[in-house]
Amino acid sequence: MIAVGEDELICDMAEVYGILSCDTLPVLLYATLATGLRSNSRIREKMDGYDVKTESLILSMIFDKLSYVFWNGEGEGPKKLSSLLLGEQSEERTNKRNKIYDSPEDFEREWEEG
Repeated sequence: MIAVGEDELICDMAEVYGILSCDTLPVLLYATLATGLRSNSRIREKMDGYDVKTESLILSMIFDKLSYVFWNGEGEGPKKLSSLLLGEQSEERTNKRNKIYDSPEDFEREWEEG
């Protein structure tokens, strides 16, 4: 955890346990306490690769679903807020990157061609 984000780990340990220095505890106890941090702690979110808080992500997904409920069906549809927060590519770019095969033989032929 320290290698991923020492600053985040220090902040989480200070907030949750009141520990301001890792030098004050035995290494195994510090590691145990660090492992026990909640999934929405700064270090856990950094380790998971999220730049967005879990609560914000969940709320944006709820917003996306409600946007589709109230969409009138005209045009291409509402943009996904959760995709913007996560920095995901547009669906069109994702579809260009992903290829669909009609049969296992087509996949194997493409695989062998490289």
